[in-house]
Amino acid sequence: MATQQGQHSKSIKLIPDVVTSRTCQRWFKRFREGDFSLEDKPRSGRPQEVSNDELLKVVEENPRVTTEELAIMFDCSNSTIFEHLKSLGKKCKAGRWVPHTLTANNRAQRLSICTSLLLKTKKQTVS
Repeated sequence: MATQQGQHSKSIKLIPDVVTSRTCQRWFKRFREGDFSLEDKPRSGRPQEVSNDELLKVVEENPRVTTEELAIMFDCSNSTIFEHLKSLGKKCKAGRWVPHTLTANNRAQRLSICTSLLLKTKKQTVS
């Protein structure tokens, strides 16, 4: 069994869309029962429904809002909020929810700051 798990973990690294052994076992059980669908069956309990548009609006109005506060606002778990923010390309930096990627303006600003720091360093070493 350990060898099979080792092979499976190697397969996952080589082929990112490979399914787990447990998923295959569940599928074969369904097939034997006559269910040839690969879709998940509906689950009991209340589904976590968070509107990405509403979440994005709240975060853009107040980038310092915490996942705990958002979870209370949207009546769901912190992890649900975190996953939605992640799917929206947001990342928490220094207590603020910011876009995960830099904008053209951010890149230009960083380049300007780096250039001025390099010039300042060169002037200090020459003096």
